[in-house]
Amino acid sequence: MRRKLFRIGAFLLAITAMGVLIWFLFQRAAATPAHPLAQAAIETRAVAYAQQSGLQGTPTSITAKLMTMAEFNARLDPFSNDSTDMATQVWLVVVKGNFAVANPPPTTGNITFTKFDNGWVLLSTDGKIIGRGNQAPGYGLDLNIPAKPLTAWPTP
Repeated sequence: MRRKLFRIGAFLLAITAMGVLIWFLFQRAAATPAHPLAQAAIETRAVAYAQQSGLQGTPTSITAKLMTMAEFNARLDPFSNDSTDMATQVWLVVVKGNFAVANPPPTTGNITFTKFDNGWVLLSTDGKIIGRGNQAPGYGLDLNIPAKPLTAWPTP
């Protein structure tokens, strides 16, 4: 009887130890930061995301820039209330090409599309998408010039 109780106790102790070890390994893996991707890999992911959101065919040009969230917000979202640390590094990738973005369907059920000649994709340094959008023709982003500071909402 004692031997049986000893075996059951040893079995339960081994299961508990394995559970603690597995939990520890998962916690360690979750705390390990993802590896940053090279610019070429970031551009490839950005094109894939752009194709999911309306890019038709292949892009005519791709420009990528590593920047902080503060710089991104200055360019495209100056009134952001995002809780992300403004020093966080992100990739802003501008993709030029033929975009056709579906508009919300009207009650008639006929879907219409808006045409754009460029779009942008915001990615974390490990390639996860943070945001994406399109700019109207003639309003493409030039990543070689500094962001224009915007301090108030535009008025008509």
